[in-house]
Amino acid sequence: MQGVGELSTIFPSGSGFTEHATRFVDKAFAATISYNYIVVWIAVLANEYNVLCSTMRFWGPQIPLYGYFLIFWPFFMAFQFLGVGVYGEVEYILAMVKILGLTAFYIFTIVYMSGGVKGTPAFGFHTWNDPGAFADGFKGVALVFTLVSTTYAGVEITTVAAAETKNPAKAIPIAIRQTFWRIVYVYIVLVIAFGVTVPYTDPGLRLAGGALKSPMTIAIQNAGWNGEQ
Repeated sequence: MQGVGELSTIFPSGSGFTEHATRFVDKAFAATISYNYIVVWIAVLANEYNVLCSTMRFWGPQIPLYGYFLIFWPFFMAFQFLGVGVYGEVEYILAMVKILGLTAFYIFTIVYMSGGVKGTPAFGFHTWNDPGAFADGFKGVALVFTLVSTTYAGVEITTVAAAETKNPAKAIPIAIRQTFWRIVYVYIVLVIAFGVTVPYTDPGLRLAGGALKSPMTIAIQNAGWNGEQ
């Protein structure tokens, strides 16, 4: 990511990293990257729709999976036709909601593990010893990497936008540095919080109705809040 950011700062291009591949390697290599990039985003888009529809079906099994897809697909497509300004504003608001939600969960994690929840003694990093931090050892870690690698797709978009930036030499380095810290805050810290609050042996992590329960939901429920009045 840092390397692509440096290249985009010096050689800003609307084609982004594919142009760099053509310039510094070969046209065939650039074509391969382009086709792979298309496949990645098709897979990411399909995954996003699948996760959303599976989650909705968990709460409303009366509607089939494809039914939720037909409901949400026109809704999301509408944003594509409302212009960049509306789309960007919606993305900004949704991202802010996500950050606020994560921050609230991080605060909950600290309070929960410190014994701040009534009826729950302080347990600290107990789950890292019992049942352990790394299920199935190196094999488990490698398997997780293959599953989560697609979630990092998108960090290269900052370099694609270099050609539309007034001052790439100033804007791109700032964007790249911010991306690094956002990855740490949104992904790394979240994984640590999940590992602290929910052991990998928790039965709530098993498939239920075609969808996996969120570790965030499991942690809050284990703390004693089930959403009941």
